[in-house]
Amino acid sequence: MRRVGTLICILPLLGGCISIATHEEQMKKCREVSDHAHQLEHDLTAAQAKNTELESTVEEQEAEHEALKTELTQVRGTYDELIQQLKDDIAKGGVSVHETPQGLVITLDNQILFQSGRAELQAQGKRVLVQVADVLKHVQGHEIQVQGHTDNLKISGALKIRFPSNWELSSARAASVLRFLQDVGKIDPALLVLQAYADQKPVGDNNTVEGRHQNRRVDIVLVPKE
Repeated sequence: MRRVGTLICILPLLGGCISIATHEEQMKKCREVSDHAHQLEHDLTAAQAKNTELESTVEEQEAEHEALKTELTQVRGTYDELIQQLKDDIAKGGVSVHETPQGLVITLDNQILFQSGRAELQAQGKRVLVQVADVLKHVQGHEIQVQGHTDNLKISGALKIRFPSNWELSSARAASVLRFLQDVGKIDPALLVLQAYADQKPVGDNNTVEGRHQNRRVDIVLVPKE
């Protein structure tokens, strides 16, 4: 007698019978389709999360861009206002205002600020600093670094008792400017930073009279906060 394959009857639904092998094949395909659907759902969820992350990144970049635009506008406005306030002293060569990668820099000649070998502000220096402070007291989001600089000539004679080296001299002069900006100029002391560089950051040739003159200065630098 010929062997007949086992059948599964699904009479109410199909009106006939299918083999177990066919049924298992169909079930396998069903599982594969279901697994594929789950994978697609997982991929969609991951893609949506990534899209949300990208949207957040774009929003942050746009906010940073707007902040930079605002900062640049403020710096440009500060620069223009300083140029206007200090135009007479700039024309005489005792003051300069320039933009650098570090920030906006106001350079004040020591001859305007101090008498030779002294660290006390003289009247002309105070007048200039009042004008500077009138502009800087409105600045936001920046440190105001007050940097003292000297030439490379060593301190000598009786002056050495008070200033053993150019480090002490540059520091004392920067401190005088900083205190004036705080006390008279009403600038927030939390924004002020004192830095002394002695002869370590020359802008001129210390082998010449003119170069040494350029190096004796106080720089006021506006540096964006982190």
